[in-house]
Amino acid sequence: YMKRKHRLPYSSFVAYVFTVQLIRLAGLSLIGLAACVPLALGNGVAAWMPLLFAATALGILVFTTVPIRWRYQGDLFVFRALSQTGRAWELMRGRRRLLARIGAWKVGQALILSVRTYICFQLIGLNINIAQSMLVTLLQSLAFLVPIVPAGLGIREALGGGAAMAFGFAFADGVVANTLGRLV
Repeated sequence: YMKRKHRLPYSSFVAYVFTVQLIRLAGLSLIGLAACVPLALGNGVAAWMPLLFAATALGILVFTTVPIRWRYQGDLFVFRALSQTGRAWELMRGRRRLLARIGAWKVGQALILSVRTYICFQLIGLNINIAQSMLVTLLQSLAFLVPIVPAGLGIREALGGGAAMAFGFAFADGVVANTLGRLV
């Protein structure tokens, strides 16, 4: 549709989708770090959680600051597509206001999903605080990296169960709460 209707090259589309996902991960890692602070002060978070969020944020920062100047005009399709994607990435990086709006929408979406997770845990009788629900939601968002089944069916719930275990809840309770969230 985008290629035929708007003449958007596939390489540009890939770069734009990649950029949105990169912004999403950056926002989620910053929210994760912010949520870890109050939990770390009370020893309520595993040490690997803030390290995961900090490493993700740092990795994205380093990746986004490296300029891509490589250009290819030859006959090899794969190299030409990579070159065009790199050029589209450079153009997208320059649109800071758009990137800030996308980031704000993604952060808002994560916060809403955290409230949903909080409510689901409360509905099954588990007393989770909002920072913990935020971390459960953020760790679940990693399910998009494992597209084994459509919509991460089961994977997101298992990640939520594992995150719940990090806060002292049973794995099964975390899975039930996250399944309830999917059903809703």
